[in-house]
Amino acid sequence: MNINEALKLAGDYADSLTTADDITNRNTMEVAAALDAAYESKEWVAEWLEQKPAPKSGRAQSRFQADSRNRFAQWLAWKLEQDGRHPLHGSHTYRLLDGATIAKTLNFGSDEIQSEATVRPLKWFLRYYASRIPDVWAIAVDMAGGDPRSVTRAHVKQAVAKYKGEVITPKGVNQLVKVHKATQLRIRIKSEFSQMVELAKTDQQAKAELARLAAELETILDNAGEQA
Repeated sequence: MNINEALKLAGDYADSLTTADDITNRNTMEVAAALDAAYESKEWVAEWLEQKPAPKSGRAQSRFQADSRNRFAQWLAWKLEQDGRHPLHGSHTYRLLDGATIAKTLNFGSDEIQSEATVRPLKWFLRYYASRIPDVWAIAVDMAGGDPRSVTRAHVKQAVAKYKGEVITPKGVNQLVKVHKATQLRIRIKSEFSQMVELAKTDQQAKAELARLAAELETILDNAGEQA
């Protein structure tokens, strides 16, 4: 499916959201798969860079990602408006992309599940427990009598609650959250520290600030070692 076909499906879906057309609740997995393919193609990146260039300085520049999902959602809304269609706002785009990710995790066939809303409760697992999504889905299928095509959103919500209650402990969730936060902080600090090093190469005051930071970090690490 090319990007123009994906835009047509997205436009039909966006229009249906304003008219309560039945497509809002059916065949949305087809829309999700089309948008996922469009996003992964990266064909939209250059066009959106022309319309919304990268920041030229500051913290935003260091965190900029030209092919982020956020920028894809912005491009999609703009592109649909350019084509005279209703825009598909970010929250709907994210849901559809998440639905496509879940479908790929479960190796769904093209007609196994039609509505993205059916698998939406599984989104909770994407961040920390993506590998367990098939186990939760198996519970939902069992609740639906063994037929994947009979699974409803209610079945999936019940399966999620059952799995969380019986398998995932609050302590385990808290630990994963802490590890994820520590990883994000490490990435951010490394990026900003690298910028500081670059500044120190050409500016004496920046070099002095870098030395001061290094001393402070050494003290922090020493104290952490004593407390461990």
